[in-house]
Amino acid sequence: MRAYDQLCDRFREHHHLGGVAELLGWDQQTYLPAKGHARRAEQLAALAGLRHQRLTDPRVAGWIEAARAEVLTPLARRNLELMAWRQRRAAAVPERLATDYARAAAAAWEAWRAARQADDFARFAPHLERVVALAQARGRCLAGGGDPYAGLLEEYEPGLDPATLECLLPPLAEGLVRLTRRVAAAPVQLSPAVLQGDFPEAGQWRLAHRLVVAMGFDLDGGRLDAAPHPFSSGSLGDVRLTTRLRRADLREGIGSILHEAGHGLYEQGLDPDLADLPVGQPLSMGLHESQSRLWENQVGRSLPGAAWLLGELRAVFPERFGAVTAEAVYRALNVVTPGLIRTEADELHYNLHICLRWELERRLIAGELEVAELPAAWRAAMERWLGIEVPNDRDGCLQDVHWTSDFGYFPTYALGNLVAAQLYGAAREQVAGLEGQIAAGELAPLRGWLRDRVHRAGSRLTQAELIQSITGQPLSERPLLESLEAKVGALYGLG
Repeated sequence: MRAYDQLCDRFREHHHLGGVAELLGWDQQTYLPAKGHARRAEQLAALAGLRHQRLTDPRVAGWIEAARAEVLTPLARRNLELMAWRQRRAAAVPERLATDYARAAAAAWEAWRAARQADDFARFAPHLERVVALAQARGRCLAGGGDPYAGLLEEYEPGLDPATLECLLPPLAEGLVRLTRRVAAAPVQLSPAVLQGDFPEAGQWRLAHRLVVAMGFDLDGGRLDAAPHPFSSGSLGDVRLTTRLRRADLREGIGSILHEAGHGLYEQGLDPDLADLPVGQPLSMGLHESQSRLWENQVGRSLPGAAWLLGELRAVFPERFGAVTAEAVYRALNVVTPGLIRTEADELHYNLHICLRWELERRLIAGELEVAELPAAWRAAMERWLGIEVPNDRDGCLQDVHWTSDFGYFPTYALGNLVAAQLYGAAREQVAGLEGQIAAGELAPLRGWLRDRVHRAGSRLTQAELIQSITGQPLSERPLLESLEAKVGALYGLG
């Protein structure tokens, strides 16, 4: 057997073990009994150790060197390059550290859930201190002794240097701050009232299923459940979506459902012949977030998207929405106002939420901010970035599950927003009649365009190459800022 084929077998196995870990993680956040969390942490640690062993086996490095001398197709060469990158990262981290991190993250999740419910940061703080210390150590290993945050960031954005974020995110934040100030002084103000009231959860679940089916999510290859913090997981054939509903306001449920289903469509759209190998898997979390944010914002918060959503709302709540117009839904979905909760934020303030978290997690990893100082630092940053006071930790630093393990993830949301704006601009040019189709609920053309250009591409190209190939331009903050300036300017009469 060729060395390359042995590598493929090993990386398929590694991917399947990761799928088992994801399923255990999904269960932990949805149905796991309260007494099962300690043992689940040990199960996840054992899996992390096993996955680490499968890549750090000395034979893997030998197969990589032997495969470099074999005759391979360009696709196989790219796959080999990605396998070598993953093997180097695994070998850089001691097995004990890998298992300790997985164990601490699993234990931290249950502590976070309980602390958030009780609004008691002190209950979570010891777990966060442990996770931060392990993340710092892991980051140093991955960065070869350099900036630990760079090592953690690359887990989610392969090849991305923190300096690139410095070129993209501050100009984005500056433009958004200027725009939010103009909106605050605008003569027109919008109201979300048409989407607020008493909406029983049974009806909202019917709506949720109608939306994911309309988007093309295959429920025979996935499912939809509730969770304290919306997320998606799984892989081809078994993609798990979760959401969080609010009886008094449909906006949170609609936004999270469109978002998570966008993630799910990416996973279901991967090339089935390559989905178990690095070259066929999602390219980066920024690109993954672009798929979720595109459906949530460029579709869901557009006027054509509002027309589609109104039809679904009338099917589930006919008495409430029979006389409502698409314009009214559109305006309700685009109210711009600073708020405490990231997942409920409008398109302008959302990225400011991300910049705030990006700033704080970098300081935690750099040792410039102690865990005990996080609540106060959060309050100060919210005042500076969004101009609002935080009344409690539950709606402050405890609102995000990411603190339990995902240091380096927050910037991917902002990158996803940038990519989504650029991709949607290209789709409008390349798909004839796109917005009319969306308004009529005909979402297959957009889904097919994304599947052909993004999902099926897997990791064949780098992110920079993929964006350039689809849009003809490098990644920039300008398309997002320009689209928001145009939309918000029209809605708020900014002139």
